[in-house]
Amino acid sequence: MRGRRDKLSYKYLYFTCEVLSDRFGIKDNSENAYQKMSDRRSYFDITPLLELKRKTKSGKIQALAEFQDFASKNEIVRLLITPKEIEVPWEGEAYREKVKLDNHIDIIMVLDVLDFVTARPRHKNIYKYVYDTLVKNKASESSKRLNNIYAIGDKISCLIIRDILLLNPEIKISQENYIFAFPVDTWVVTIAERLGYNEPKFSDLKKRIIDDCLKAKLNPCKVAAGLWFVGAHAVDLLIDICLKNLRF
Repeated sequence: MRGRRDKLSYKYLYFTCEVLSDRFGIKDNSENAYQKMSDRRSYFDITPLLELKRKTKSGKIQALAEFQDFASKNEIVRLLITPKEIEVPWEGEAYREKVKLDNHIDIIMVLDVLDFVTARPRHKNIYKYVYDTLVKNKASESSKRLNNIYAIGDKISCLIIRDILLLNPEIKISQENYIFAFPVDTWVVTIAERLGYNEPKFSDLKKRIIDDCLKAKLNPCKVAAGLWFVGAHAVDLLIDICLKNLRF
């Protein structure tokens, strides 16, 4: 996520989940945990952090005295920036490491996700919220809501919607809604160019590939996932093919 290696993203993911779970008792009782989170909703306001970000040319706010003062008064931020030893599952094994969030973008994004979750009861389960909107063929609503979360751009919102559609093939959406379920990044562009697609804008590239998929009766979500996989794992795929076909 956010352009990081998967292993690094998982480390921050498990840290954040463990910190929030411990603080709100999520593992014990989800309803009570949601009420506790709602009661602390004022802590999730990202406005002060955005104001601090605007004051610095680099945007890095952790070293500012104002940030430290803010963190001392905001329990959630304080927990997120305090190192904690956690167990991180990775590729069938697990390792222990002290982790904290040391990037202001991550901190603001976590707070904004919590703000979204506690804004309305129907938001408390993001997966279910997106699922329900897709069942109603309202992918644009899901996309808009997700994009409003700090640091969740078009690629990540499309990825979330795409994966929920892939996990639930019974959901049928209209042709124009596939544009909200087709994430595009450097890997996808690279493979698309090799296939003859040269659209300069991501939106135009999406539309053309989706149109071609539907004409060929292919699932655009599966094609999107396949394009990314081939691009991101091209070297591994090449080596596997060589090992299977060459004799040494």
